[in-house]
Amino acid sequence: MRRPEELLIEACLPVLPAGSGVGYAEDRRTSIYPQAAALAAVTVVDGLVSAAAIGLVNAGPCPVRARAAEGEVVGKPLSDSVITAAAECAAAVDGRGRPAFRTLARRALTQARDRVRCEVPRARSGAQMGLQDQGSGAGG
Repeated sequence: MRRPEELLIEACLPVLPAGSGVGYAEDRRTSIYPQAAALAAVTVVDGLVSAAAIGLVNAGPCPVRARAAEGEVVGKPLSDSVITAAAECAAAVDGRGRPAFRTLARRALTQARDRVRCEVPRARSGAQMGLQDQGSGAGG
C-alpha cells in the first residue's frame, strides 16, 4: 500500500503473449474522472481462454480484481454468453450489483476478444523499414 509521501516512479509491465487482447471501458457522465471503469485482458489458446484479468475502478477504495468474473471465462470460448455471465459476476463485486459494472465489464471483455492478437510482432531492422544507413559523417 502506498503511503502519502511516496511517489511511483516506475512500473514494469510484462509483454502479453500471442493470442492476447485488452479492453477498457469507462463511465464519465459528469466529470473529467470516470465514475466507474473496467479493464479486461485475456489470452486465448486454441479457442479457449487460458488466462484472464478483469479490474474495476471505483468498486472500492482502490481498484478491485473481479476474480469470480475471471473464473467465468477461463477454460471457455469467449462467446457472448460467457462474456454476459462474467459481466454479471463483475457487477456483484462491490456488493451492490451496480449495473454500470455489468455494462463496462461486458464492453471491456468484448474489446479484449476483438483485439486478440494471433501473432507476436517481430522486430524489424532499419533496412526492412525502408531506412538507409546514414554513414558516419560527411562523405561516407
